[in-house]
Amino acid sequence: MHLSYSQIRSLDRIKRINLIKSVSNIKSASLIGSISEDNEPNLTIFNSILNVGFESAALGLVIHLNNSKTKNTYKNIISNGSFTLNHVNRTFVRNAQFAASQMQNYLCEFKACNLTEQYEESIRAPFVLESDFKLGLMLTEETYIPTNNSVVLTGEIIHAEIPDFVLPNIRINTRKERIKAVKAHSELMFAY
Repeated sequence: MHLSYSQIRSLDRIKRINLIKSVSNIKSASLIGSISEDNEPNLTIFNSILNVGFESAALGLVIHLNNSKTKNTYKNIISNGSFTLNHVNRTFVRNAQFAASQMQNYLCEFKACNLTEQYEESIRAPFVLESDFKLGLMLTEETYIPTNNSVVLTGEIIHAEIPDFVLPNIRINTRKERIKAVKAHSELMFAY
């Protein structure tokens, strides 16, 4: 099921709240897709996704600026104003681990992870085709956190691809067949 910006905004208030709460409460590893000004796709693994609003369907992404890997993601998001959040599921958990590796500038993380780029008209940043749960976000705000040289990039969901079994209540059940919580810890990931 695809949900456009207007469809997300027109969801019943409770369904929209359930969607945002479910996404932010999974606390699993997600692959963040971004693209550079030179149209080079970037893929980085994160588990620091925050729920920052139900009315506007907004999520926050915590980026530590001391990490050179996440600096590219930050630069890409700031330069073009969009990013994607792609939940890691059991079918590609091992592949997703490579997104945490430091890549040479000329090497595409999608290729290194053996994952496929997917593009939608509504957003410039790439999605991960193999992900069952995908969100496209438009950057709306950047908040600097001086305590640990980090930023929270807030994005409003403008595109969503969610499995049909999530309906009618729009609650994510991590025990369902393919969407499994995948927790990132250091460079190891565990599916359960």
